[in-house]
Amino acid sequence: MELKTNSFVKNIGRLPFGGALVAGIMFGNFIILPAIAIAQANVSLSKQSDQPGSDFCADPSFGTRPCPILPADIAEFDASFIYRFVGPESQRPFDRFSWQSFIAMTWPVGTNGRAVSYPHAAHPDDSTRPRWQRLVTRDALIGGENATGDMTKGLSVCREAKQTNPASGHLENAGSDGMLLYAYRQATGDVLVDQAGNYVLYQTRLNDVAVNYIRRNQLATFAGRARQADLGSEISFPMHGDEIGSNDNKPGLLPGKMDTHNIAPGATLLKFAWRVLTAKDDPARFLTRKARLFVPARDSLSGRPMCQTVVVGLIGLHLVQRVVSGNGDRWIWSTFEHGANAPLAGNARRPNSFIAKKLFPDGCRAPAAQNMNDLQAGQNKDVASSQQFNLFDPTSNEALLDATNTPNDVKPKPDSATLPDAARGAAQGAIANQAFVGRGRAMWAQQPPYAVDRAGQAIARSQIVRCWRVFEGTEQTNARWHQALAGSVWENYFLVGTQWIGNGGGVPFGVGEVPRFLSNVALESFIQHQETGTCLGCHSTARSDAGQLSNFTFVLAPAN
Repeated sequence: MELKTNSFVKNIGRLPFGGALVAGIMFGNFIILPAIAIAQANVSLSKQSDQPGSDFCADPSFGTRPCPILPADIAEFDASFIYRFVGPESQRPFDRFSWQSFIAMTWPVGTNGRAVSYPHAAHPDDSTRPRWQRLVTRDALIGGENATGDMTKGLSVCREAKQTNPASGHLENAGSDGMLLYAYRQATGDVLVDQAGNYVLYQTRLNDVAVNYIRRNQLATFAGRARQADLGSEISFPMHGDEIGSNDNKPGLLPGKMDTHNIAPGATLLKFAWRVLTAKDDPARFLTRKARLFVPARDSLSGRPMCQTVVVGLIGLHLVQRVVSGNGDRWIWSTFEHGANAPLAGNARRPNSFIAKKLFPDGCRAPAAQNMNDLQAGQNKDVASSQQFNLFDPTSNEALLDATNTPNDVKPKPDSATLPDAARGAAQGAIANQAFVGRGRAMWAQQPPYAVDRAGQAIARSQIVRCWRVFEGTEQTNARWHQALAGSVWENYFLVGTQWIGNGGGVPFGVGEVPRFLSNVALESFIQHQETGTCLGCHSTARSDAGQLSNFTFVLAPAN
């Protein structure tokens, strides 16, 4: 209803009120306020998202089925309004943009650089590479202040391992186009252990627009970033590509099709969460890649670096894009998860429940044991049985699970800062999402399950639940896409949410993000319940390692 009534609201906004904004109109569970001070100069150059029949494809000439064309903008994004609460009509274009981007970015590309057909894309094999794998990894581009990064060490060790043991597997083209995995700590420094006893792995990639901007502005090295900080230069990633049909969009073209975009997509950042698949997993239910897993000597229980060949499945993805229209200059944040990651917490809240003094006074609590047969992964359809969650085991600590909705039965109350390691496994059943105590003691065994402490003892599997419900409008969009993607590997993923800046912020509206809270259980496992559990809100404070505000991204602050 929001956009259908915008003309009425806009007229109110034009009324003379002595320069003060006094009119606000409540529509259901969201508010739209006219913002007469915002200029109308940043109108989208691309109207594809506004054309009939484009729900599943950024280019309607491809038909109504999901396609490999990346969307470049959100035509309906109107910065002349202030959106305080998320509403179905205002959220729908953003969620559509997210799904179109997710499908296009994960669409397989053949050796000829062309997108494969939909039937092949729906069930990809090793003969193709997903589009995102053409993008540059952060660590191949951006260097830290000191030391040799793990990527450089890993390439050397894994190349040597390949030479001495050819049967160990193929090491893909190194650097920007390789699948070398080594990062296993979240932004908080914590580790996430899946139900197979393995660490979840992470990787960040950038599209050519972001890469070219970093190189052009000498931001790839610490010396360059320090120089720009001393000059007081503003870091501002491009809102669209330098030219029509940039390298990012070329792989998305089907044979015989022309690129009809008016502008190329802007700077795009992707952060992946992967889990090592085991014999108990069905790889057909995951977007998978063969990877080389590198563990430096400091993290290896043997004291020696190691390199393993593994097959990993995608369980989480942040897809962050800067666009021209609306407030997209502060980025559009899309986040996806595998449907079998984790159940809803017993005290899960709606994403706009931010008026409370404390969001989760008792933490995020696991669902009660009697509800285990009804567990869902945060979407309308239950894609996972209660025995198949990637990050939660409903059969462990059953006595405590029975008590999850009665906090007083848990005595003493577990505290993530003081809880002894031995007691952690039991406490996680009642109060979920507890981080591993003693971050420096997380080590790698030589063979799976890999997650062990310095004594070689297995680290308890993480018990992760979803603190925030998926917005009902987003669930409706997910249902439509799942119907369109029925039978494909993509059907196993869902959009957790799309976050964007809809207002000027301030208490209790954060930095103006809509919806107010958004987190990915595979990427922000242990801070979902905190005030910082909001993607754009957290990243609004991002700085480079030279201390300069870095335009909502931490990629310019690499850890050595």
